[in-house]
Amino acid sequence: MAEQEQHTSATRERVQNWLMSEGWKISEQPHPDAEWLIRAEDAAQRRILIGQNKARPDMIQLEARVNLADEHRQMFEKLPDETRRATLWDLRFRLLAMNVDFTGVAEPMPTVLLTQRIYLDGLTKDNFLQRFSIVRNAIVAVIWSITRQLEGVEPPRGVRNTNNPLTRISPHIHTFQKIGDVGRFLRLFCCCLEFRPHYKIF
Repeated sequence: MAEQEQHTSATRERVQNWLMSEGWKISEQPHPDAEWLIRAEDAAQRRILIGQNKARPDMIQLEARVNLADEHRQMFEKLPDETRRATLWDLRFRLLAMNVDFTGVAEPMPTVLLTQRIYLDGLTKDNFLQRFSIVRNAIVAVIWSITRQLEGVEPPRGVRNTNNPLTRISPHIHTFQKIGDVGRFLRLFCCCLEFRPHYKIF
């Protein structure tokens, strides 16, 4: 047991050091289902959480969630049917090409879930940072895919109109919630942009 704990601690420290070497700020997030859980934040206040679940200690899981705020979902729903369908199909193929697992790219689209994993027997700095970058870039792909279509769309009544409503950072923090099955066993902790993209894990 002591040897396993030392191995788990060493894995966490390696991951933390790799992220810090790339300029990410690290903080630990305790969770009862996790051997360890850390939050990485960059200078742009993008936050991604990474963890090792007690039920699957042979892997490290990365997971992100992008939630559309109500006003932006309403704006998307105002688009022509053909435009919405084309946007969703383009996004699905883009995420497949990025080799990221995903759910939620469908109507209605309140939440898109993005996941990646790396098994400990293949854990190197290069492999880990490649998977980490995939999740980060997938978040951007979702946001940009929707943002491009919302240019020129009038927001719902009562919603403040700005030139770029998707780039302001909000300190909104969400609590953990269970995701479910083996493929999505993590609970997620997140921050969000005003567009409501959530970077969550466990």
